Amino acid sequence: MLLAHQRLFGFLIQGLDVLLILAAAACGHYWLCGDPRVVSDPGVGQWIVEPALLAIGWLTFSLRARLYASKRTETLFPELMSIATSLLLGTCVAATVTFAMFGGLISYPPATFAFALMLLAINRRLLRSSLRRLRAAGRNTRRALLVGRGDSLVPLLGVMREAGVGMKLLGSISFPDEDSRAPWGIDDLGQIDSLTNTLNDRLIDYVVVCPSPTTSVGDVHAVCEACDFAGIHYNLAPTFVTGTPVSPELQWYGDIPTVGFRRVGTPSFRLAVKRGMDILGASLGILLLSPMLIAVAVLIKLRDGHDVFFRQERVGKGGRHFWCLKFRTMSPDAEARKGDLMHANEQDGPVFKIRNDPRVTPIGRFLRKYSLDEVPQLFNVLAGDMSLVGPRPPVPAEVRQYAWWQRKRLSVSPGLTCIWQVWGRNRVSFERWVEMDLEYINSWSLWLDFKLMVHTLPCVFKGTGS
Repeated sequence: MLLAHQRLFGFLIQGLDVLLILAAAACGHYWLCGDPRVVSDPGVGQWIVEPALLAIGWLTFSLRARLYASKRTETLFPELMSIATSLLLGTCVAATVTFAMFGGLISYPPATFAFALMLLAINRRLLRSSLRRLRAAGRNTRRALLVGRGDSLVPLLGVMREAGVGMKLLGSISFPDEDSRAPWGIDDLGQIDSLTNTLNDRLIDYVVVCPSPTTSVGDVHAVCEACDFAGIHYNLAPTFVTGTPVSPELQWYGDIPTVGFRRVGTPSFRLAVKRGMDILGASLGILLLSPMLIAVAVLIKLRDGHDVFFRQERVGKGGRHFWCLKFRTMSPDAEARKGDLMHANEQDGPVFKIRNDPRVTPIGRFLRKYSLDEVPQLFNVLAGDMSLVGPRPPVPAEVRQYAWWQRKRLSVSPGLTCIWQVWGRNRVSFERWVEMDLEYINSWSLWLDFKLMVHTLPCVFKGTGS
C-alpha cells in the first residue's frame, strides 16, 4: 500500500511538472511572438510534436536523475540543481529534434528553459512546505529502525527527529561489539540476533544501518541480508566517511554496483566561477603587464645573455606534473651547483631556500624581491595547470619526501599566491607552511580567494616577495 501511494503521488507530480513545462513553452512562444527565431505560423503537426518531445525529454532525464524519489531527508538545493540539469538537457534535445524535422521552433528554448525553471522551482518549494506541515501534523510519516552505534548516529538522529521529515523512530539495535545502551529517547531492542524477530513483529518502512569502525563486515552483511529477505528498504551510513565532506556516486563494474566517495563536496558552480576568475585574471594580467614582460625579457637577455625563461617541472593537482614558467633569475648552472649548497639550506623539511643564494643574478635578485619572476606563470594559469590562488607548486623531489598527510596539498590546483605567501613566507617552518595550505584547502571559498589576492598586492609592492 505504501509503495502504491508513493507511485500515485509520483505520477501526480510528474503530470504537474509536464503541465508547468508546457505552460512555460507557451509563455516562451507568446513572449517572443514575431521574433524571427520563432515560427509564427506552424503546422498542426509541429504543435503536437514539439510539446510532446519537450515532455518526453523532461521525463527521460528527470527519471534518470531520480527526481521523483522521496526527498524528505534531503535539502532543496541539490534537487533544484538536478531539475535545472534535466530541464536543460530535455529542452536542448527537444529543440534539436524539432528544428531538424520542421526547420524552426514554436518556442524560443532559452525563454522556455527560464520560465520552466522558475515554475518548477516554485512548485518544489511549495510542495516541500506543504509536505513538511503535513508530516509535522503526524501525517505521511515513515517508521524507521536504527541498527548500530557508529559516529554517524548523532547527526542522523538530528535529521530524523525534525518534525518536517516525518520519521518515527521505533527503536535501536546494536552490533555485538558496541555499547548496548540506546541513544537518549529511543527504545533499546537488543542486539542484531533479535533483528529478525523485530522485522517480523513490527511495521517498519526503513532500516538505517550505522556501524562502528570496529564492527565486522560479516555482521553488517547479516543485517543487510535480513532486510533484503524481509523486503524492507535499508540505508547504510558508512563510518569511514563520517565528518568528511564527500560526494557519493554510483558506479557500475559490469553487473556489480559500487559506491564511490569523492572528497570535497565543493559545488561545481563555485569551481566553475573560480576557473572563470582564473581565465579572466590571467588574461587581463598578461594584457596589462605585457610591456613589463617584454622589458624584463630584453633586460635579462642583454645583461645575462642566457635564456629568458626558466622551465621547471612541478607537481600540480592530483600529482600530475607540468612545466612551470618563470623569468630566469639564476645562473645557467644553478641546478648543478645546488648539491654544493645543501648545507646552507635555511628552510626545514624538503624545501630548499637560501636567503642570499649566490646563484641568483643581480637582475634576478630584483625580480625575486618584487615577485616579478613569477609573472610568466599567468600563462600556466591560462593553460589550467595553475590557479591564481592556491598552494605553491612543489618540485617532484620535494613531493617524494612528503609525509602522507602533507600530500593533501596536491588535492587542489597550485596557485600564484596563498596564505603562506601573504602571512608566512620564510618566517615559518615547513610544517607550518603545509598547515597554512591545508587551512586554505579546508576553508576554501571564493571570498577567501578574493581576500588573498587583495592582500598579496601590498606584499609585492613592499618587496617581501622572496
